[in-house]
Amino acid sequence: MLKPWMVLLTETRKYVAVQNSSANDNGDPLDRFFITTETSRLVSHLTNVMSWILWHKAANLGEISTAKAQSMGEKHLATKNFSPRQNAFQVDLPQILESLIGRTELLHNRVSRLSQMVH
Repeated sequence: MLKPWMVLLTETRKYVAVQNSSANDNGDPLDRFFITTETSRLVSHLTNVMSWILWHKAANLGEISTAKAQSMGEKHLATKNFSPRQNAFQVDLPQILESLIGRTELLHNRVSRLSQMVH
C-alpha cells in the first residue's frame, strides 16, 4: 500500500500531465495563466515538502545524521519558499487542483509539526 504522501505525489503528477496535454484548450488566456500559476505553485510546494521527507528518510536509514537531515530539511520548509496564493483574479480553479492544493497544505503543516518535534 502506498503512503498517503506518495498517493498525493502520484495524483499531482497525473493532474499536471493531463493539464499539459490540454494546454491548447480554447479557454480565457487569463484563466489558463492563473491555473498554470497555481499548478506551478502546487508542484513547488509539494517538491519542497517531499525533499524534507526524503532527507529524514535518509537519516532513518543511517545514510546521514539526524542533525544534517534537520538542517537540510528546514531549508525546504522555510516560508520564503512558498509563494502566496494569487487571489486577485476571480477564477475558479478546477476542483481537482483545489483538492491537491489543500492536501499539500495539510501535508506541509504535518511535516512542519514533525520538524519542530525533531528540533
